[in-house]
Order: sequence, then structure tokens, then C-alpha cells
Amino acid sequence: LVKVMRHGSVSVSSRAGAPYRRLAEAERAAVLGHADDADRAWQQALALADADGTPRTIALVVQSWATSLVARDRLGDAAALAGRVGAWAAEDYDCAVLQLRLAHALGEPGAWRSALAAARELAGERTLPLALTTPPAPRNPA
Repeated sequence: LVKVMRHGSVSVSSRAGAPYRRLAEAERAAVLGHADDADRAWQQALALADADGTPRTIALVVQSWATSLVARDRLGDAAALAGRVGAWAAEDYDCAVLQLRLAHALGEPGAWRSALAAARELAGERTLPLALTTPPAPRNPA
């Protein structure tokens, strides 16, 4: 929720704030280890963000949920979700970092190199997560 508030203030009681409330619930459930509850809240947050139609809100929900999916090694689900904001990665740093995170987790060197270059171009004075700047280990085929 702190990250959301940096991007603009949203009244907790407003309709526009609904996706942010669900996002906060999802992240809280994830921290508490309640993955199923977190996924349901993320799904609701994304539906609310889609209904609102604000790209930044959609991107925040997708970044949060897809990052969690990568951490849980649900890479297919993460890739499908990240694809929703993939076109924005050329101009949005956070979306570019999500693409980098996914390419790294998938162990795809070519995609990782491209994503790393794009994220670095958008980074400005920001520092990319160190783990994402080292070449990914190849994944074993399932």
C-alpha cells in the first residue's frame, strides 16, 4: 500500500480506491502465507482495475501478482499475466523490471539480455535488483 500511495493519493472510501484496497489485501495475505486468499484478492483487484481502465492501476496489480507468481515458481501463470503489460515495458520502468524478472526466472538468456537492456535504459538513477543483473541459470525442462 505504501508503494501505491507514492504514485498518487487515493481515498480509501472512493470507488477508484477499490483496486488498491484489494491489492493491499492480496499482499497482506501473501505475506501471511495465505497464497489462495492472496490469489483471490489479486484476481478481484485486477477485475476492479480492468473495470476502472486506468493503465497505472492495472500495471500495479499485474506487477504485484506476477512477482508473487514468479516467487512461487508459477512461471506460466506469471508469463500470461505479465503479457498484459508487456507493451508498456518499453516506456514504464516497473513493467520493464517485471519483464526482466520473468525472463530471468525462465532462464532464457536472449530474452533476459533484451529485458535487461530495456530496464537499464529506463532505470535512470534507479538501481536494478542485483540478482536480476546476473545471467540466469538455465531451467531444467519439466
